[in-house]
Amino acid sequence: MNTAFLLLALLGVGQAQPVSASVYQKRILVILDLQKVYAFEGDKLVFELKCSTGRKGLETPISTGEPYKITAKIPVGKALPELGGATLYWQMRVPMYDPKQKRVRRIGFHAYHDVPDFPASSGCIRLKKPDAKKLFDWAEVGVPVWVHDTVPIC
Repeated sequence: MNTAFLLLALLGVGQAQPVSASVYQKRILVILDLQKVYAFEGDKLVFELKCSTGRKGLETPISTGEPYKITAKIPVGKALPELGGATLYWQMRVPMYDPKQKRVRRIGFHAYHDVPDFPASSGCIRLKKPDAKKLFDWAEVGVPVWVHDTVPIC
């Protein structure tokens, strides 16, 4: 069974259902064990991007129930001061509740010079600069974001 089919099943797409405007909405899925970001419009996988998510101790929080949402888009911004305050391009803020820290963390997607094949960030979803720009240009504020540790077998 291919990954795209599993991702569509996870998002509830491709099942027998009446077609409505909501089927064509944009949404983003992050799969932590694959270190991948998937962007969908309706039942169509628009693109798949390599990413690096939160390292041990600062893991990117997993979605439980309702999806997270993009709340702001910032073409050029700064990392939090406690994380060095570096300039970050193509930021999309996605506040996420972290049950381990019992608080909402300022997590988001952004470009970064180092995007290894393993979790290495302080919780954000790092993307290569061209990929971050592509996602930034495609997504709007309000687009839902799901974060899962693995692709479930449906």
